[in-house]
Order: sequence, then structure tokens, then C-alpha cells
Amino acid sequence: MKKLLIGTLLVAAMVGAVVVTQFVVAMNRSFEFAQEQARIGRAYMDGMEDADFREVAAFAHKLMSEPEPEWNWHSMSKHDDQPVPEPWRERGVIFVRYRPDWVSIGWHGGPHAHTHLDVDRADDGSFTFTARYTDHEPAKVLRTKFQAQQGGDGDA
Repeated sequence: MKKLLIGTLLVAAMVGAVVVTQFVVAMNRSFEFAQEQARIGRAYMDGMEDADFREVAAFAHKLMSEPEPEWNWHSMSKHDDQPVPEPWRERGVIFVRYRPDWVSIGWHGGPHAHTHLDVDRADDGSFTFTARYTDHEPAKVLRTKFQAQQGGDGDA
């Protein structure tokens, strides 16, 4: 009986070790994915040129033209009925949230870290682009008073 108990405890310990190892490996992969997504988003936002601002402004304008959402915002992601459009997925974007005056294009989101580009529309129709790299860094305004139809007036 004692040998059976010891054998059962050894098997339970080995199974527990395997479960803990799998959990640690999964968490490490998740952390690496999050870091890579944040790096991709930062590189995109820091490298934006006039053509990129025009493209994002056109995308934002299209989304902002949709009717007022019933909830806080509309959302596109692999978890929503409406997936992120292909050109944005190719850039590593995993979610897009939007309302009539705001669009957020995101590479990484979670309970304590976010990497996304916010596009706000002013009353005059111009756009402000704000890079949000992490929750621990101040946001960086990339452009203000950007007029998409005029090809990029505004502060650089």
C-alpha cells in the first residue's frame, strides 16, 4: 500500500512538473509575441511619412463615417464579426476600434500594455495622430491639423 501511495505521488509530481513547464513555455511565447507586436507597431508609427498619414486618414475617415455605435465603439479583430482588413493585418495590426470622431489602430493590447496609433478628428475635419507605445511611456503626437484631402498640411 505504501509503495502504491509513493508511486501515485511520484506520478502526480511528474504530471505537475509537465503542466508547470508547459505553462511557463506558453507564457514565454506570449510575452515574446507581445514584445514583437509592440516593436512592429513602434517601427510603423515612427517611420510614418506623408503617404502613410494620408492612407491612415482615409481609412479613419471611412470608419468614422459609419453610424454611431450602439456600444462604446465599433471593433475589428480576429475575435469580432468584422476582421481587421488585409492591408492592415499585413502590417501586424491585430485590432481596430473606432467611433465617429476617433480611430485606434493597434498592434498590441492587454491589461497592462498597449501599442496603438490613435487618430482623432477635430471639428474642422483635420486629424491628429498620436502614437501610444506602452502604458508606461508618454504618448507622442506625430501630426496635428492634418488635412487628408490636401495631402498633408499640418505640423510634422
